Amino acid sequence: MPAIARNAIVQTRRAVLTALKGAATVTALVPAASIYPPKVAASPTWPYIRHGVGISTPIKGTCLNGASVTAFISAFAKGGDEVVGAIGDAVADFLDGPDGLGLSLQMPDGRWATVEVEGGQQIIQIDSEADNWQALIPIRVTVSGG
Repeated sequence: MPAIARNAIVQTRRAVLTALKGAATVTALVPAASIYPPKVAASPTWPYIRHGVGISTPIKGTCLNGASVTAFISAFAKGGDEVVGAIGDAVADFLDGPDGLGLSLQMPDGRWATVEVEGGQQIIQIDSEADNWQALIPIRVTVSGG
């Protein structure tokens, strides 16, 4: 597997988390300090956002050495499905980009990537907790090669 595909999960996660922490529409609902990678603080302050572990697939072609990473962004909130849904909508709207065709991000290694929301969000009640909710936002990040 090419190095970009092996490193793409960590690289794309860093780029997406940095972008989310800088998005005013997202941080108006969830403070930047409450936006996490897969490992969340022991007792996080609600609401919070977590970038899940991704799956990386190499993209090979003439003059191309890229990767596609799929993952879930999860929003967690108390207060009902509408509360967590509003956070999920803010995340999805931001990651869809200003034109709805995906958000363009520069990766930590200098490459460029496009983030796309893959369909709509799913909202679930967490276990038997009456007031704990989760929104799952599926994303695909395509990294251009070089």
